[in-house]
Amino acid sequence: MKSKILSVPDYTKIPLDEKYLNLNFDEKQIEKDIEAELLRIAKKYGEVVEAPPGHQIAEGDIVMVRASSELPKFNKSMIPLTVGRGLFDFDFEEAILGLVEGETKEVELQGHKVKLSILKVKTKTVPDLSLEMVKAENNDYFEPASSIEDYKAKYRQAIIDTLKAEQYFNGAAAELRDGIIAAAEYAIDEAELSDFVESQMQAIREEAMRSGQTAGEYMRGLFSNPAEASDEEIAERVKENLIRDFKLDLYARSYLKDEVDCSLEAYEAEVKMYSAETGESAESLRAQLPFEAYKRQVYSAEIQARLMEEFNRRVTEYEG
Repeated sequence: MKSKILSVPDYTKIPLDEKYLNLNFDEKQIEKDIEAELLRIAKKYGEVVEAPPGHQIAEGDIVMVRASSELPKFNKSMIPLTVGRGLFDFDFEEAILGLVEGETKEVELQGHKVKLSILKVKTKTVPDLSLEMVKAENNDYFEPASSIEDYKAKYRQAIIDTLKAEQYFNGAAAELRDGIIAAAEYAIDEAELSDFVESQMQAIREEAMRSGQTAGEYMRGLFSNPAEASDEEIAERVKENLIRDFKLDLYARSYLKDEVDCSLEAYEAEVKMYSAETGESAESLRAQLPFEAYKRQVYSAEIQARLMEEFNRRVTEYEG
């Protein structure tokens, strides 16, 4: 690369606003989420039975509904569904939550009145949770539990880790990135930067076309609150982020140069592995992800992992 970074700050010294470190977890909600998870596991082993009188429809119940409406979709004599799966219609299923067998209710769906009548309700019995049930869970977030209490503890930690990640990506990541860029000194080759930004914008346009969207629609999806911005303003915001990514990439290459293997040999090994796994030719994979793009990807993933570790360290330190 022609562009260079002249000074490389230590990311562990970059200041971070206290608001990102004070997480204020809702402990009551966490406990509710844990209980809901244990109930989900137990229900998997339950038996489907006729709902007792007065049973209020809940997720997982099997329900037969009559619907009357001007809309053909909601004008059927019998609609069988398992509540919560969304296979028929999420809003429809949400509307019948809490109703009981024999109850009728009028709701508005898709701008039309719909009369719902609950014809039949079946539910699942909930057996007592056992260690065998918990051990059978194949959870992607943590190792198999040795006891029910161990599962609860691990599931709680998974929730907290998720909440931390949300806090990180909702502001802390950008503040650390911008702090690094502000503290570093660069010698940017403007032509190289311009080529990078344009190549990325072209990739965005191509991805938008593949997804059946305009470039403006696709780019709006990259931001949380883009409603009041014009397509031109959104495009400028995307370009600004790409410039930041370019500078962070320069930082990562310098900071991690002796710790990350981005050699041509490593790249070819990755190509060979993915080719064997997917059946796609090596030539096609190289075209999709050229060597230079591969290096950016590897450095980006590693520096983001380091910054998240640093964020978690500061949160732990802040909590005392």
